[in-house]
Amino acid sequence: MMGLKRNWAQRTLPHIAVWLGGALLWLAVYLGVDHVYAALDPRYQVKPEGLTIALAGVWFALALALRSAAAAWAAALFFAAAQWGQFLHYRYYGAPIAPHEPVLLFTEWREITVAFSGLIHHFWDALLLPLAPLVVFAAVQRINRRFGVEGRWWPGILFLALWLVLPLKAYRQPENTQAFYPRPYGYALKNAWLVTAYAIGATAAHQGTAAMAAPVVNAEPYRVRSVGKGVDGVIVLVMGESTNPSMMSAFGYPQPTTPFLSSLRACSTCIVVIGQAAGVATKVTLPMFFNLQREPWRNDVPVDGKSNLIALAKQHGYRVVVESAQTNNLFTFTRAELADHFCTVDRCDPNRAEAGVDRVLLERIAAEPFRDKTLLILHTRVAHSAYDRYLPPGWQPFPVDTSSRSAQMQTTYRNAVAWFDELARQIVTAVRSKTDKPIWFILTGDHNELLGEGGRWGHGQLTAHAGEVPVVVAAWNGATIPEPWPSRLRCRPTHYELGQFVAELLGWEVHSPEESPRVLYTNGPDLGGKAGWIELTRRIAEDGRCDVVERLVPPGRHP
Repeated sequence: MMGLKRNWAQRTLPHIAVWLGGALLWLAVYLGVDHVYAALDPRYQVKPEGLTIALAGVWFALALALRSAAAAWAAALFFAAAQWGQFLHYRYYGAPIAPHEPVLLFTEWREITVAFSGLIHHFWDALLLPLAPLVVFAAVQRINRRFGVEGRWWPGILFLALWLVLPLKAYRQPENTQAFYPRPYGYALKNAWLVTAYAIGATAAHQGTAAMAAPVVNAEPYRVRSVGKGVDGVIVLVMGESTNPSMMSAFGYPQPTTPFLSSLRACSTCIVVIGQAAGVATKVTLPMFFNLQREPWRNDVPVDGKSNLIALAKQHGYRVVVESAQTNNLFTFTRAELADHFCTVDRCDPNRAEAGVDRVLLERIAAEPFRDKTLLILHTRVAHSAYDRYLPPGWQPFPVDTSSRSAQMQTTYRNAVAWFDELARQIVTAVRSKTDKPIWFILTGDHNELLGEGGRWGHGQLTAHAGEVPVVVAAWNGATIPEPWPSRLRCRPTHYELGQFVAELLGWEVHSPEESPRVLYTNGPDLGGKAGWIELTRRIAEDGRCDVVERLVPPGRHP
């Protein structure tokens, strides 16, 4: 018996070593090509991710062990096509592929071919680099078939099972586009497979590509017009996390949670009002806000980026600084990579402690000279659940009630709001101490945070008040808020309108072809509007009082 085991090991282990060694070599070259392309194209971001590497390794090993050489080559070509598609898209558009775009290959392939044909000589790296893993595959597949593990049917079954997981998920939940959006620093294989899986599954669920593509193909483009070179000063834009105005003393909360924001109500060049967020989740709001996307169903707007605030600022010579106390994946389609400085905690300081993480924003201000006209974008983390997790050590201006779950959440959130207010004060103080240039200060929240209203908690839900956020606009050092913005921003201003205001400061006019002063939107948890949205009608009484009427638009509806 011992001899049989020894003979089996002597015969089998070398074959397994050849098979696994070949799979690892193929995987290393394949993923290495992503890093080579990132070095050649500064816009392309890639960061190693353990789970992705592990799953890709399993997939590659199964492909190498397929019984049929034709099937193995089909798998290898699929992997190569994922890289080709992602690299070519990045070279042309400067952004990863979006979930709705694969179906456009079947409806707009002539336009796509024409667009690429005249520029193909500029894409040599995107075209040639994916050939390297194919060459390695050809070698290791030949060696494996001769000296390694013999082909079996079971790898094909497992390979197919892995291949079907995401399309089946998309088929069951076709409205959840956001789960399939590419990661800003994900490997090409992961990003391309996410969007391909969504195209396969959701297209089947929608019974054809026309329903998915129609809102984009038939949409009239936004109107973008230069109206000067922009203001010569510093524009500070603070995007707060999970901001509930009902817990802020600036909007009537009985305890002094926001003394700084409350003090701005007495400022003659300041506006402090409740506004309406673009979406109910950060991953929806950020791309919508920075691309001035007004209508929830206009998912073409963040993809083409023609109305993107960061891109517009760069065109008019602004130094653009983006500093976030949150993670990089939230910035998909914001074009933050175009900024002169772009840092998120996982891009620049992954070992930073979560407690007091928002201080990184103050550190960035301290490092900025503010000599040139500047667009400074600061993205906070505090007030995200758990609400006491991101507070600086020892920060507790209000007592915490632990008698019940709801009491503990509400009282810890109250302290988080107080830190957000103090952070805003320190940001303004720091910027004003560093420059004599005119300063425009804009503060808002990415979405509301429900704290038991109607039995709901957290965010990402379509419900009453889910879009309510603070909006603060201030002007100092000789800066002014130009007409007609003082009146436009006083009655439930939307993120779209706030973005228009920032665009005008940058020297641009941006208008949606469907723009209306009375109709407002807050998108649901899907960037393309497939999860529904809130539609509001704005009403201004004769005495100047502002009122809005909310209406929930369920998933699957389109105007």
